[in-house]
Amino acid sequence: MVRQVELRFDHASRASRTHTNLPAVRRSSTGVWVAGDETASFEHLAWTGDHYGDQRTFLPADYVTLPAGPQDEAELPYGVGCDHPEGLARPADGRLMVVYDSPSPARITPAGGVLADVFEV
Repeated sequence: MVRQVELRFDHASRASRTHTNLPAVRRSSTGVWVAGDETASFEHLAWTGDHYGDQRTFLPADYVTLPAGPQDEAELPYGVGCDHPEGLARPADGRLMVVYDSPSPARITPAGGVLADVFEV
């Protein structure tokens, strides 16, 4: 490890403890984006010079219709058997990439890789 950096969350995030369950993080030119897998929001934390803070909360329900409603966690529908979507990324080409925490055997390539799905959005 080179160093640690503080992610400073607002009072509401600390009170609901959503800041302690962060499986997703992505750095951008303005800071970091973080998301928990038990929440219905994602957060942007700006670089302030010595920590990431100035939290802005975004709700997926403001952009898409969520099957379980706007306050429930944003679950992707599970596939058949063990094929469970877990992570999302937005590559530079603007598409949406989905990776799986328990990929189906059909996703395992002969070379030992794992196939991810890429969608136009």
